[in-house]
Amino acid sequence: MFFQKRIDRSFDTMNERNKRYIEKRREKGEIVDPETGRTPEEEREWELEQAEARAKAFHEENDEPGLEKGDLPALLLSAFLVFGPILLVLAGILSLGWWLLR
Repeated sequence: MFFQKRIDRSFDTMNERNKRYIEKRREKGEIVDPETGRTPEEEREWELEQAEARAKAFHEENDEPGLEKGDLPALLLSAFLVFGPILLVLAGILSLGWWLLR
């Protein structure tokens, strides 16, 4: 049990040192990504280009069209259906108050 903990701790230390060593080499531009063959700077530029292309495509695809024919009457009707009952209750309260206080 004790021996296994020491082994795990040693492996964690070794992995952390390896990560730091690889990061230092990547920062200097010495390491090229084996899958793509790009240096870290080229990889960042490529990712930025891809992100810009995705953003442009998203904005082209999701442009808001203006109002269509028949939208204005539908908006007015829905506003009346939402706020009409509230206005009726307020008018009733005001008329009842006026009737009781005169």
